[in-house]
Amino acid sequence: MSHETYQSLESDGWRAQVSVDRARVVLRSRRGTDMAPAFPEIAAGTAQLPDLTALDGELVVWELGRLAFERLQG
Repeated sequence: MSHETYQSLESDGWRAQVSVDRARVVLRSRRGTDMAPAFPEIAAGTAQLPDLTALDGELVVWELGRLAFERLQG
């Protein structure tokens, strides 16, 4: 089994964790809140990842050449 780790700088967004297990996607906040209803496009896109995939990162909006945190809030 291959284990690969990547890292990046912290951005101005919402922390999220996503996992895929037998095509079941779980998208949660750092506090465990289900975020899939608020971000259906992300949940649908991650469903295409291989089983046993886990990602930990930030949800961000990139708009007009900049991070647009206010778009996540409304």
